Amino acid sequence: MNHGQLIREISATEYAGFKAEEVRGFSGHWMVFYFVPAAYFLFDLGRRRGEAQ
Repeated sequence: MNHGQLIREISATEYAGFKAEEVRGFSGHWMVFYFVPAAYFLFDLGRRRGEAQ
């Protein structure tokens, strides 16, 4: 449906595929959001260890 208007009917397999793509996209974004702080702390800790020596 598009704005309440029926475009075409889809099969159960197509519906499951669309839902799977939606979940993959959501989880892919979370990977980016977790990577940024992890990279910051990993590189910052490495730099601080070098300063302490």
